[in-house]
Amino acid sequence: MDTRLLEYFLTIAQEENMTHAAEILHVTQPTLSKQLNKLEDLLGVKLFQRESRRMVLTEEGYILRDRAKTILGLTVKTFNDLQKSEEVIHGNIKLSVAESDAFRNLVKIMKQIHEEHPMITFDIHSGDAFSVTEQLDQGLIDFGLLVGTPNLEKYHALKLPTKDRWGVLFKKEDLLAAFDAISPEQLKDQPLILSKQALKTNELTGWLGLSMEEANIFASYNLINNAVMLAEEGLGYLISLDKLVNSSKTDKLVFRPLNPQMEAPLYFIWHQHHVLSSAATIFLEAVREYLNY
Repeated sequence: MDTRLLEYFLTIAQEENMTHAAEILHVTQPTLSKQLNKLEDLLGVKLFQRESRRMVLTEEGYILRDRAKTILGLTVKTFNDLQKSEEVIHGNIKLSVAESDAFRNLVKIMKQIHEEHPMITFDIHSGDAFSVTEQLDQGLIDFGLLVGTPNLEKYHALKLPTKDRWGVLFKKEDLLAAFDAISPEQLKDQPLILSKQALKTNELTGWLGLSMEEANIFASYNLINNAVMLAEEGLGYLISLDKLVNSSKTDKLVFRPLNPQMEAPLYFIWHQHHVLSSAATIFLEAVREYLNY
Protein backbone atom coordinates (compact mmCIF):
# COMPACT_ATOMS: atom_id res chain seq x y z
CA MET A 1 0.00 0.00 0.00
CA ASP A 2 1.30 3.44 -0.96
CA THR A 3 1.81 5.46 2.22
CA ARG A 4 0.60 8.54 0.34
CA LEU A 5 -2.89 7.04 0.36
CA LEU A 6 -2.73 6.88 4.16
CA GLU A 7 -1.50 10.48 4.36
CA TYR A 8 -4.38 11.60 2.14
CA PHE A 9 -6.85 9.63 4.25
CA LEU A 10 -5.59 11.07 7.57
CA THR A 11 -5.76 14.62 6.24
CA ILE A 12 -9.36 14.15 5.11
CA ALA A 13 -10.22 12.57 8.47
CA GLN A 14 -8.69 15.54 10.30
CA GLU A 15 -10.30 18.26 8.16
CA GLU A 16 -13.64 16.44 7.63
CA ASN A 17 -13.80 18.28 4.33
CA MET A 18 -12.47 17.25 0.92
CA THR A 19 -11.83 20.80 -0.29
CA HIS A 20 -9.86 21.83 2.80
CA ALA A 21 -7.85 18.59 2.73
CA ALA A 22 -6.99 19.09 -0.96
CA GLU A 23 -5.72 22.61 -0.21
CA ILE A 24 -3.49 21.34 2.61
CA LEU A 25 -2.13 18.51 0.44
CA HIS A 26 -1.67 20.79 -2.60
CA VAL A 27 -3.65 18.52 -4.89
CA THR A 28 -6.90 19.06 -6.76
CA GLN A 29 -10.14 17.92 -5.19
CA PRO A 30 -10.89 15.44 -8.05
CA THR A 31 -7.42 13.91 -7.61
CA LEU A 32 -7.92 13.55 -3.87
CA SER A 33 -11.39 12.03 -4.35
CA LYS A 34 -9.93 9.56 -6.85
CA GLN A 35 -7.20 8.55 -4.40
CA LEU A 36 -9.74 8.05 -1.61
CA ASN A 37 -11.87 5.85 -3.86
CA LYS A 38 -8.74 3.88 -4.72
CA LEU A 39 -8.03 3.28 -1.02
CA GLU A 40 -11.63 2.22 -0.32
CA ASP A 41 -11.57 -0.16 -3.30
CA LEU A 42 -8.26 -1.60 -2.10
CA LEU A 43 -9.62 -2.24 1.40
CA GLY A 44 -13.12 -3.21 0.28
CA VAL A 45 -14.85 -0.91 2.81
CA LYS A 46 -16.32 2.56 3.00
CA LEU A 47 -14.17 4.85 5.14
CA PHE A 48 -16.40 7.92 5.20
CA GLN A 49 -20.06 8.83 5.24
CA ARG A 50 -20.41 11.66 2.73
CA GLU A 51 -22.63 14.38 4.14
CA SER A 52 -23.49 17.71 2.52
CA ARG A 53 -20.72 19.72 4.20
CA ARG A 54 -18.48 17.20 5.96
CA MET A 55 -16.90 13.80 5.73
CA VAL A 56 -17.66 11.58 8.73
CA LEU A 57 -15.57 8.50 9.51
CA THR A 58 -17.32 5.14 9.45
CA GLU A 59 -16.49 2.47 12.04
CA GLU A 60 -13.95 1.03 9.59
CA GLY A 61 -12.60 4.53 9.05
CA TYR A 62 -11.91 4.98 12.78
CA ILE A 63 -10.03 1.67 12.83
CA LEU A 64 -7.90 2.68 9.84
CA ARG A 65 -7.24 6.12 11.32
CA ASP A 66 -5.57 4.59 14.38
CA ARG A 67 -3.67 2.00 12.32
CA ALA A 68 -2.57 4.58 9.75
CA LYS A 69 -1.06 6.80 12.44
CA THR A 70 0.94 3.82 13.69
CA ILE A 71 2.05 2.78 10.21
CA LEU A 72 3.17 6.27 9.21
CA GLY A 73 4.88 6.77 12.57
CA LEU A 74 6.84 3.54 12.08
CA THR A 75 7.72 4.54 8.52
CA VAL A 76 9.17 7.87 9.65
CA LYS A 77 11.01 6.27 12.57
CA THR A 78 12.53 3.56 10.36
CA PHE A 79 13.67 6.15 7.84
CA ASN A 80 15.28 8.26 10.57
CA ASP A 81 16.98 5.25 12.15
CA LEU A 82 18.60 4.36 8.82
CA GLN A 83 19.76 7.91 8.14
CA LYS A 84 23.40 7.75 9.19
CA SER A 85 26.73 8.28 7.44
CA GLU A 86 30.07 6.59 7.98
CA GLU A 87 31.63 9.69 9.57
CA VAL A 88 28.86 11.32 11.61
CA ILE A 89 26.21 9.60 13.75
CA HIS A 90 22.75 10.73 12.67
CA GLY A 91 19.43 9.69 14.12
CA ASN A 92 16.29 10.67 15.91
CA ILE A 93 15.74 9.19 19.38
CA LYS A 94 12.10 8.87 20.40
CA LEU A 95 11.18 8.92 24.08
CA SER A 96 7.83 8.76 25.84
CA VAL A 97 8.08 9.98 29.41
CA ALA A 98 5.84 10.23 32.43
CA GLU A 99 5.39 13.62 34.00
CA SER A 100 8.13 13.59 36.60
CA ASP A 101 10.85 15.89 37.88
CA ALA A 102 13.19 12.92 37.28
CA PHE A 103 13.04 13.74 33.57
CA ARG A 104 15.69 16.36 34.40
CA ASN A 105 18.19 13.49 34.60
CA LEU A 106 17.45 12.53 31.00
CA VAL A 107 17.62 16.17 29.92
CA LYS A 108 21.18 16.38 31.24
CA ILE A 109 22.09 13.27 29.26
CA MET A 110 20.42 14.68 26.13
CA LYS A 111 22.53 17.83 26.50
CA GLN A 112 25.68 15.72 26.74
CA ILE A 113 24.71 13.68 23.67
CA HIS A 114 23.93 16.82 21.68
CA GLU A 115 27.34 18.28 22.48
CA GLU A 116 29.12 15.10 21.41
CA HIS A 117 26.84 14.19 18.48
CA PRO A 118 25.10 17.34 17.18
CA MET A 119 23.34 15.39 14.38
CA ILE A 120 21.37 13.31 16.90
CA THR A 121 17.92 14.76 17.58
CA PHE A 122 15.16 13.89 20.04
CA ASP A 123 11.39 13.46 19.83
CA ILE A 124 9.71 13.69 23.24
CA HIS A 125 6.18 12.51 24.05
CA SER A 126 4.37 12.75 27.40
CA GLY A 127 2.25 9.86 28.62
CA ASP A 128 1.34 7.56 31.47
CA ALA A 129 2.68 4.02 31.92
CA PHE A 130 0.00 2.52 29.69
CA SER A 131 0.65 4.78 26.70
CA VAL A 132 4.44 4.47 27.12
CA THR A 133 4.40 0.67 27.07
CA GLU A 134 1.88 0.62 24.21
CA GLN A 135 4.18 2.80 22.09
CA LEU A 136 7.15 0.60 22.96
CA ASP A 137 5.23 -2.53 21.96
CA GLN A 138 4.31 -0.94 18.62
CA GLY A 139 7.91 0.11 17.97
CA LEU A 140 6.98 3.80 17.83
CA ILE A 141 9.52 4.87 20.46
CA ASP A 142 12.98 3.77 21.58
CA PHE A 143 12.76 4.39 25.34
CA GLY A 144 10.26 5.17 28.06
CA LEU A 145 10.38 6.74 31.51
CA LEU A 146 7.77 5.29 33.86
CA VAL A 147 6.47 6.28 37.28
CA GLY A 148 5.19 3.44 39.43
CA THR A 149 5.74 -0.31 39.30
CA PRO A 150 4.75 -1.56 35.85
CA ASN A 151 4.83 -5.09 34.45
CA LEU A 152 8.39 -5.25 33.11
CA GLU A 153 8.20 -8.74 31.63
CA LYS A 154 8.77 -7.55 28.05
CA TYR A 155 11.25 -4.77 28.80
CA HIS A 156 14.78 -4.08 29.87
CA ALA A 157 14.69 -1.66 32.79
CA LEU A 158 17.02 0.58 34.76
CA LYS A 159 15.62 1.68 38.12
CA LEU A 160 16.40 5.29 38.95
CA PRO A 161 17.95 5.99 42.36
CA THR A 162 15.27 8.55 43.23
CA LYS A 163 11.55 8.23 43.86
CA ASP A 164 8.68 10.63 43.27
CA ARG A 165 6.57 11.74 46.25
CA TRP A 166 2.79 11.92 46.08
CA GLY A 167 0.95 14.87 47.59
CA VAL A 168 -2.04 17.20 47.19
CA LEU A 169 -2.39 20.54 45.44
CA PHE A 170 -5.19 22.84 46.61
CA LYS A 171 -6.00 26.51 47.10
CA LYS A 172 -3.81 28.48 49.51
CA GLU A 173 -6.76 29.76 51.51
CA ASP A 174 -8.07 26.25 52.19
CA LEU A 175 -8.14 25.24 55.87
CA LEU A 176 -5.98 22.19 55.05
CA ALA A 177 -3.10 24.55 54.20
CA ALA A 178 -2.46 24.77 57.97
CA PHE A 179 -1.27 21.15 57.97
CA ASP A 180 2.23 20.00 57.00
CA ALA A 181 0.88 16.79 55.48
CA ILE A 182 -2.54 15.43 54.49
CA SER A 183 -4.07 12.20 55.80
CA PRO A 184 -6.65 9.92 54.15
CA GLU A 185 -9.27 11.01 56.69
CA GLN A 186 -8.92 14.63 55.61
CA LEU A 187 -9.63 13.76 51.96
CA LYS A 188 -12.24 11.01 52.22
CA ASP A 189 -15.27 13.23 51.68
CA GLN A 190 -13.57 15.79 49.45
CA PRO A 191 -13.85 16.04 45.63
CA LEU A 192 -10.67 14.58 44.18
CA ILE A 193 -8.77 15.10 40.92
CA LEU A 194 -6.74 11.95 40.20
CA SER A 195 -4.40 10.86 37.42
CA LYS A 196 -5.76 8.28 34.98
CA GLN A 197 -2.82 5.98 35.71
CA ALA A 198 -3.50 6.09 39.45
CA LEU A 199 -7.15 5.28 38.80
CA LYS A 200 -6.24 2.27 36.67
CA THR A 201 -3.87 0.86 39.30
CA ASN A 202 -6.07 1.78 42.31
CA GLU A 203 -2.95 2.92 44.18
CA LEU A 204 -4.41 6.19 45.44
CA THR A 205 -7.84 4.85 46.28
CA GLY A 206 -6.00 2.13 48.18
CA TRP A 207 -4.12 4.79 50.15
CA LEU A 208 -7.46 6.48 50.90
CA GLY A 209 -8.90 3.17 52.09
CA LEU A 210 -11.82 3.55 49.68
CA SER A 211 -13.08 1.70 46.64
CA MET A 212 -13.49 3.49 43.31
CA GLU A 213 -17.22 3.69 43.94
CA GLU A 214 -16.79 5.17 47.42
CA ALA A 215 -14.21 7.83 46.48
CA ASN A 216 -15.55 11.26 45.54
CA ILE A 217 -13.74 11.62 42.21
CA PHE A 218 -14.57 14.90 40.50
CA ALA A 219 -12.20 14.50 37.52
CA SER A 220 -9.29 12.52 36.14
CA TYR A 221 -6.33 13.77 34.11
CA ASN A 222 -3.35 12.61 32.10
CA LEU A 223 -1.49 15.94 31.89
CA ILE A 224 -1.00 18.02 35.01
CA ASN A 225 -1.37 21.49 33.47
CA ASN A 226 -5.04 21.01 32.66
CA ALA A 227 -5.72 19.54 36.09
CA VAL A 228 -4.08 22.54 37.78
CA MET A 229 -6.75 24.82 36.30
CA LEU A 230 -9.44 22.74 38.00
CA ALA A 231 -7.68 22.98 41.35
CA GLU A 232 -7.17 26.72 40.93
CA GLU A 233 -10.94 27.12 40.60
CA GLY A 234 -11.47 25.13 43.79
CA LEU A 235 -13.19 22.25 42.01
CA GLY A 236 -11.24 19.57 43.81
CA TYR A 237 -8.09 18.41 45.56
CA LEU A 238 -5.47 17.53 42.97
CA ILE A 239 -3.42 14.50 43.96
CA SER A 240 -0.15 14.77 42.10
CA LEU A 241 3.54 14.01 42.23
CA ASP A 242 5.75 16.63 43.83
CA LYS A 243 7.66 19.22 41.76
CA LEU A 244 5.44 18.92 38.68
CA VAL A 245 3.91 22.36 39.17
CA ASN A 246 6.38 25.21 39.27
CA SER A 247 5.47 27.91 41.75
CA SER A 248 6.10 30.46 38.99
CA LYS A 249 3.17 28.99 37.03
CA THR A 250 0.60 29.37 39.79
CA ASP A 251 0.47 31.40 42.98
CA LYS A 252 -2.97 30.10 43.91
CA LEU A 253 -2.07 26.59 45.08
CA VAL A 254 -0.03 24.91 47.79
CA PHE A 255 1.42 21.39 47.84
CA ARG A 256 1.26 19.11 50.87
CA PRO A 257 2.68 15.57 50.95
CA LEU A 258 0.53 12.60 51.82
CA ASN A 259 0.71 11.10 55.30
CA PRO A 260 1.36 8.16 55.50
CA GLN A 261 3.97 8.95 52.89
CA MET A 262 3.44 7.49 49.45
CA GLU A 263 6.30 7.26 46.94
CA ALA A 264 6.56 5.99 43.39
CA PRO A 265 9.66 4.34 41.87
CA LEU A 266 10.92 5.37 38.44
CA TYR A 267 12.13 3.17 35.58
CA PHE A 268 13.93 3.86 32.32
CA ILE A 269 12.84 1.08 29.97
CA TRP A 270 13.21 -0.24 26.40
CA HIS A 271 11.77 -3.28 24.62
CA GLN A 272 13.64 -6.57 24.86
CA HIS A 273 13.01 -7.57 21.24
CA HIS A 274 13.53 -4.29 19.38
CA VAL A 275 16.90 -3.49 17.79
CA LEU A 276 18.22 -0.06 18.72
CA SER A 277 19.68 2.32 16.16
CA SER A 278 23.26 3.58 16.54
CA ALA A 279 21.96 6.87 17.98
CA ALA A 280 19.70 5.08 20.48
CA THR A 281 22.56 2.78 21.52
CA ILE A 282 24.78 5.78 22.22
CA PHE A 283 22.03 7.34 24.31
CA LEU A 284 21.48 4.11 26.27
CA GLU A 285 25.17 3.83 27.10
CA ALA A 286 25.14 7.43 28.34
CA VAL A 287 22.11 6.66 30.55
CA ARG A 288 23.85 3.56 31.96
CA GLU A 289 26.93 5.60 32.77
CA TYR A 290 24.92 8.41 34.37
CA LEU A 291 22.97 5.95 36.55
CA ASN A 292 26.07 3.84 37.32
CA TYR A 293 24.69 0.66 35.72
